[in-house]
Amino acid sequence: MNEETENKIVDIVQKKKRKRPDLSELQTPHTEPGEISRMLRHAMTISHWPPIDTNDADQVAARIDQYHTFCYENDIKPEMSSMALALGVSRSTLWKWENGVESDKPQAVRNTLKKGREINEILMVQLMQNGKINPVTGIFLLKNNHDFRDQQEVVVTPNTPFQAMDTKDAQKKIMDAIPVDTSETE
Repeated sequence: MNEETENKIVDIVQKKKRKRPDLSELQTPHTEPGEISRMLRHAMTISHWPPIDTNDADQVAARIDQYHTFCYENDIKPEMSSMALALGVSRSTLWKWENGVESDKPQAVRNTLKKGREINEILMVQLMQNGKINPVTGIFLLKNNHDFRDQQEVVVTPNTPFQAMDTKDAQKKIMDAIPVDTSETE
């Protein structure tokens, strides 16, 4: 291959190169100065709350109220991970407790946890309805934290000619439909 041909190929490849924004910019949070430190300060404050007896529905209810009040007073969107942190557990443990999976939490505690989750869900839905949260983000959060699903209902109705027939008539119809080789074999 000569040099001229190589240059033409290089020019073609360079022209076909994709034009897209720098991916590192897309993966960087768009925050105001001080915003991340404020968020981190809130998470650290919650993580230092004293432990409670998570088998006592009254203590669980008081902690969830404390958490929601803290969010209200500090203008924080409540969500499941930080609510779990307020209770001293992970989000997955909180889900297990609420749903009675691998857990012996009393029903009163489970009901209290569900109410806390419902408060978070109501806020999320209201924020989405008022255009305050990107719908894609909101849908993602509702599916992952509040059991929302995309669901389609498919109804299958059998439509066979044998439905209204009794067994003998159906057998006769099947036998009549089977091709019979009438060619003679020698």
